[in-house]
Amino acid sequence: MNTHTDLSSELIPDDAAFERMQQQLFDRIDAEEAFPIVQHVVPRASRKRLPKRAKRRRWVGLIAAAAVVGVTTTLVVTGALGPRAATAEAAEFLRGAAAATITSADPVVGPGEYLAVETTEAAMSFSDGYAYEDSQRVVMYVPHDRAGHWVLERQWLSPGKIYGDAERAQADIDSFWSATGREDVKLFDAQGGKFIMFGDRSGAELAALPTDPDALLTYLYEHAQGSSSKDEAVFVRVADLLRDGLVPAPLRAAMYKAIAQVPGVYLSDAEVNLDGHTGVAISRKDPSRSYTDQIIIDPTTGLLIGMRSQLVEAEGLLPAGTVLTLTAVKTSVVGEAPAGPYREQKPSG
Repeated sequence: MNTHTDLSSELIPDDAAFERMQQQLFDRIDAEEAFPIVQHVVPRASRKRLPKRAKRRRWVGLIAAAAVVGVTTTLVVTGALGPRAATAEAAEFLRGAAAATITSADPVVGPGEYLAVETTEAAMSFSDGYAYEDSQRVVMYVPHDRAGHWVLERQWLSPGKIYGDAERAQADIDSFWSATGREDVKLFDAQGGKFIMFGDRSGAELAALPTDPDALLTYLYEHAQGSSSKDEAVFVRVADLLRDGLVPAPLRAAMYKAIAQVPGVYLSDAEVNLDGHTGVAISRKDPSRSYTDQIIIDPTTGLLIGMRSQLVEAEGLLPAGTVLTLTAVKTSVVGEAPAGPYREQKPSG
């Protein structure tokens, strides 16, 4: 359960490409702060995390978790540091991904069937003198009739690599996992995707988004909030919408064409393999950050297969190249959803 797996990357840094980070990477947060997808409930006296941006999910360390759940994850990164303006190479790839996503049919969910959106996610847990990778698996079962009965399945996975004081970190990990039922699969349900604990997962807002790329870009710049810059907010908002697996192909294509116009977007010289799916990382680094944000797209189908953030310079206990956030996304059509019993939900926050 406590097997540690190294994260490795091959970086070609360019110190002149970016300013030094203008704010501290980590802010103190409460031990039981709720996240948009799940509530992180590991008991801690204090926790640190990346600066809050938009509605970004703060999950890290999938590579370590992958060894536990049988996911093959290979990362080869040679261009993690990108330009301050969108590149022609990124724009060309995103236009190609848009074309691919239009020609690739979305999964067809028939009556009585469910779209299963599986994400393997993780979070870097911090305390004084150490940090380690937490991870979890979440499956959302979306019914043919979106107004019907939704089910969310969640399971904690074994922690990954430890940074800093390994003895104290291991004691913290052992304490967390000593609770009865910690490894159990937990089920939650909601009508119409409106979960009490996890918020509205129905994707109803997608219907209001324009499918014209320029109109969509204008809308995003007007409405995306919560980041250190509007450019970052737009990129992160698109990534968050894509990760839920509910964006229809025409809108997904418009999103790719829209972010191709966002300053700072570039095509990493990267090949990412997540559970047998190979993708290309489209990246952006805000000048105020010490890490890049990336969305990982299957160039053949145009589907999002993952997201990640990665340090490009050392921060505290974490060396340059550390993967700060990584989410693998898979979708499939299944004949049924788990039948329960379902857990009682309390409002997050």
